[in-house]
Amino acid sequence: MPWVLQYRHGRLDEALQEYEEALRLDQRTANTWRVGVDYLCYVGMAQIANQRGQVDKAIGYYERAIRSLDNNSSAYDGLGSVYFPRGDYAKAAGYFAHALKANAYDLGARFYLGTCWLKLGKYREAAEQFRTAHHIDPGYLQAYEAEARALVEAAGDAAGAARVRSEIPKP
Repeated sequence: MPWVLQYRHGRLDEALQEYEEALRLDQRTANTWRVGVDYLCYVGMAQIANQRGQVDKAIGYYERAIRSLDNNSSAYDGLGSVYFPRGDYAKAAGYFAHALKANAYDLGARFYLGTCWLKLGKYREAAEQFRTAHHIDPGYLQAYEAEARALVEAAGDAAGAARVRSEIPKP
């Protein structure tokens, strides 16, 4: 399994070879199975390329994944994660928003979209993403703090921030 090589053992060259072999083998099977396998392979290959700093290659693989299956959030998350650390928050936000259309419960996409909105000066939109994240997972403590920060530091709403902080679950 390539993801075991990739994530558990950090053997990226071998994982990449496994993904490529899976794609080759998958081309020989009936189309009913190809979409899911293609998607997973392209996402895995994109992650490896991104980890290696091969940004253009990563983007290409993520785009191929989306063409094979556009209603899954992983490839959109991946594209957002390519642009976010490079400071292209507008582009990253677009991809995280697409991820949320595919999966409204994608907490990572919500948090990153909120962070993009903060960076872009859209403080209320940021607070809304963080609020939704901690409503989905009440144990997501970082989302409470991020919402409070967005409200008070960015939007000047100290009362709203105090309300959010009072909602943080106590251990």
